[in-house]
Amino acid sequence: MGEPMMVRYICELAGDETIVEASCAEEAAEAAVKAHAAEHGAGTYTVTVSEATDYDLPLIAGDDYTITVD
Repeated sequence: MGEPMMVRYICELAGDETIVEASCAEEAAEAAVKAHAAEHGAGTYTVTVSEATDYDLPLIAGDDYTITVD
């Protein structure tokens, strides 16, 4: 088996959207929250994750993930 397929996701957190490449939406949510927490501090964050189109627009309505960073 090879490496997992990477997908582009749009992660919306605290009014900002970022593009994250990950193998699944949960992984994208975690990466976006860790990057946000590195700048804004630890805490519990809710991020909306949507799969991105080729034009970096949301493919469908996103799902919310709540992630805690210590």
